[in-house]
Amino acid sequence: MTGSSLQGTDDLTVSNLFSWSGGTVDTDINLNGTTNITGNVRIDTILTNSGTMNIGADYSSDDGSLINNSTVNWTAGDIIELGSAASITNNGTFNISGNNANGINFTNTGTLSKTAGAGTTSFTGSFANSGTVNANNGLLVFNGYSQTAGLTKLAGGNIDGTGGTTNFNGGTLAGVGTYAATDLNINNGATLAPGGSPGTLNITGNLNLGSTSTTLIELGGTNQGVDYDFINVTGNVVLDGTLNVSLFGGFTGTTGNQFDIIRSGTSSMTGSFATSNFPTGYSFGSSIFSPGSVLDYRLEILGITPSGTSSGTVPSASVDEVLVLEENYDNLNIDDIIFPPDESEEEYDDQVQICT
Repeated sequence: MTGSSLQGTDDLTVSNLFSWSGGTVDTDINLNGTTNITGNVRIDTILTNSGTMNIGADYSSDDGSLINNSTVNWTAGDIIELGSAASITNNGTFNISGNNANGINFTNTGTLSKTAGAGTTSFTGSFANSGTVNANNGLLVFNGYSQTAGLTKLAGGNIDGTGGTTNFNGGTLAGVGTYAATDLNINNGATLAPGGSPGTLNITGNLNLGSTSTTLIELGGTNQGVDYDFINVTGNVVLDGTLNVSLFGGFTGTTGNQFDIIRSGTSSMTGSFATSNFPTGYSFGSSIFSPGSVLDYRLEILGITPSGTSSGTVPSASVDEVLVLEENYDNLNIDDIIFPPDESEEEYDDQVQICT
């Protein structure tokens, strides 16, 4: 289809190769084969992709919808909002390998990945994630980001969410790289898992850990951000929720090992973890430490009990119990112990042997 308009009241279904080099579609269209968009196109109704859709030029929509149930490869061109109610819903795989912009509200329940391109891909509409978002290359920019389930992972790429509110209300934020946000809010059962087993997650902005959040930290050695996970925050830090600490890569540690796992670059760290879970047999202490103009949340191994052994501690008697024992001892009649008052010595001769 080249430079023309396709209109109608019934759905159009394309099951084979569809080469689309320009024009407007004003009827619902179902694409089941391979679709190659090589020129600027526009769709103002519903486009449902169940095949492979390759976007290599501008795609614009005036209140239309793109529903992807299979694979979209976005290599070039921009996705342009001409109205105010256009939408994209990704239920499949949405690969980004160019440096481009999307102005349409985006809902992701599948997997969206920036797989190539060292530059920037921006989403200027809203972005709601309950699937998987992989920042593998370059920079993903969001004008507001919300996650209710699923995974957002930095694995070679970075994310900038400073253009709007960033709320993780479920699922996990994980990885190595930089997440920029005015306020990065981890709430409602969401999990913060820095590192790539292990590694450093940089947060440019403030970090707020909610009361139902979980923070995962792996300890695999004593080198910060290399052997053990490190959350490096340039702004303020609010601590809360649950801290889960685990050992990694065979590391066992020794008493006295210290791990500075969270940093506030503005020297503002408030709150505390409501619950802290550590490896079995390990006793940890925690403190807020100032190694200069920053504040670090520090863990220290206070003691290790080898697996399968006890601490060797014997319960001690209370002061009251000792006094009772002393009082009873003062009134003790040895004959009453060996020969009760109502029995004769002969009856016990064959049962009791007194050793001196």
